[in-house]
Amino acid sequence: MEGKLLKQLSQSISTLRLEHSLGTRDLAVKLGNRYGLDKERVVMAALLHDCARELGNDRLTEFALQEGLVVGEAEKEMPVFLHGPVGAVIARKEYGVTDLKVLRAITLHTTGAQKMGLLDKVLFVADKVEPGRKYSGVEELRELAFNNLDKCLLFCLDRSVRHSLEKGVILHPEICEARNGALRDIIKIRP
Repeated sequence: MEGKLLKQLSQSISTLRLEHSLGTRDLAVKLGNRYGLDKERVVMAALLHDCARELGNDRLTEFALQEGLVVGEAEKEMPVFLHGPVGAVIARKEYGVTDLKVLRAITLHTTGAQKMGLLDKVLFVADKVEPGRKYSGVEELRELAFNNLDKCLLFCLDRSVRHSLEKGVILHPEICEARNGALRDIIKIRP
């Protein structure tokens, strides 16, 4: 399964994107082992999470509209937010993925969500801290991912918020919801 996926994927994304996907897969598999996830699910989600990342803004928007995906104000201003949901459709249609947990993890890896399952969290974190990522604090986050996945997820979401603020770009409302959900999971409160 993995070999076939890799062969097809390598023909549709750049070498750089493939390297990132492989790094994400490697870390996600380790995290999956740590937290008791099915390896095949983890591999599929991690390898395919960015299968739509290089489509370009116009194509992402066009594809999303054709598929009936939600294209809100944030997605209109920054279509890159669509690469997760569009990627899930591509994973289903072009790669034959039928596992709903895998498709959900691919969908959510760009923004997260208020309520995230274990596979969603593992993919989100692995994407943000895979070995190819180089930024201040990433090593600590990699270590934290194995000790407290929820806290690592919160810190990754906090970083996404700060990054958007520093760059002066749109902050997707789902990132805020995901951040609040992660915080609630850590302190065990619910609205």
